Amino acid sequence: MSRGFDTVSKALLLHEYKDEQILTNRPFNSRKDLADYLHMRGCHFRNKVISDIGSDLVTIYGPDGTKFEVEELVENRRDEVVRINGKIFVSIDKYCRDTGRNRRDIYRSYHLERRK
Repeated sequence: MSRGFDTVSKALLLHEYKDEQILTNRPFNSRKDLADYLHMRGCHFRNKVISDIGSDLVTIYGPDGTKFEVEELVENRRDEVVRINGKIFVSIDKYCRDTGRNRRDIYRSYHLERRK
C-alpha cells in the first residue's frame, strides 16, 4: 500500500510532548514508518506535511493532546549540544527552535547583558 511518499529515504526524528513535557525522542528510517506510527497514534495529516521538511520543524497534534514535532536528520550537521569542561552549550538554531525566539533577539539580549 503506497501512501505517496517519495522513494528517497531520509532519516527523521520525532519529538513527542504531552503537557509541555517531553515524552520521547524517536528516530525513523523512512517517512512511511513515521506516518504509520503517527496514524497508529490517531493523527490525521496530508502526506505532503512530512515530505521535504528540510531544516524546518513540523508540528502535528494527536487526538489526546499529544504534540509531535518532526525534523529531518541531515548528514554532516553540526552537533546542536556540546559539552565543554562540564558545561553544556546549545546551538542558536536549537535554542530558537525550542524557545520560539529569533536569532536577532538572542544576539541583542546577549550583547545587552555584556554591556551591563
